Amino acid sequence: MRALYKFGFLFGASSILYCAQDGFLSEEKVQELRNLKLEKEARNLESLKQMFNEENKRILKYTKDPSAQKMLAYYTIYPDLQFYQFKSSYFYGSGEEKIINLDPEQIVKSPITKAQINERITHALEAERILNNIFVPVEFVLDEIKQKGKYTPPGIFFKFYGYIYFQIRDKPIIKENLINSGQYISLFDLYFNYNNPIQYYHREYTEFPLYCEEKDWIPNAYFNQSLLPKIYLKGAVKNVMVGRPASRTPDESTYDAVWADHYN
Repeated sequence: MRALYKFGFLFGASSILYCAQDGFLSEEKVQELRNLKLEKEARNLESLKQMFNEENKRILKYTKDPSAQKMLAYYTIYPDLQFYQFKSSYFYGSGEEKIINLDPEQIVKSPITKAQINERITHALEAERILNNIFVPVEFVLDEIKQKGKYTPPGIFFKFYGYIYFQIRDKPIIKENLINSGQYISLFDLYFNYNNPIQYYHREYTEFPLYCEEKDWIPNAYFNQSLLPKIYLKGAVKNVMVGRPASRTPDESTYDAVWADHYN
């Protein structure tokens, strides 16, 4: 039986996450995680600015090798995303045009409520990579803000350690990035300032070990090494398919069996 880990919260001087033997993570706990990160950034804004890696001013650097809990909470965009798993039938065959125009509530999906911490880190890293490669027209974003008061980013389908669909949680755009962009801006730059340092520090590997502050064993987290094309959106796109193959391969039935209900 695989070990599962749960996030709990210790509110004290360190305000850290801990691991426990249960994979459940409720929406309330996710919101606490978001608040924890926002509070830390607000308290340590000046010191945070000094943590950029010298080779890339937008990559935060480790003060020391972080635990898996701190890696997820402070160095990934996980708290600002909502992850779901979906049926593989969305990913194959005809009908992509219909799927990309579905409202999120019309998509048959289920929230990822159980996952090991390494799986959450893996998904967060892949989501960041994807958002850095999806570009939206600046003019369209501005027009939508003018008409509706806000811009609604598309949901994203991808396949990596499961069939995953994610959305950016409600958060303000970064106006400076939008104003300083050219014709297009990436979805990452539209909402985030800091790139994670994990792939920089572990760039020679396809996976890397994690440790829990309670010294429980944790499986490795993974990088997706497949090439990711840049995607330029036009107009009101509700969903984006990333890495969608032209047809289902014989191996997909095995993949389905492994991941179909893995996170619930």
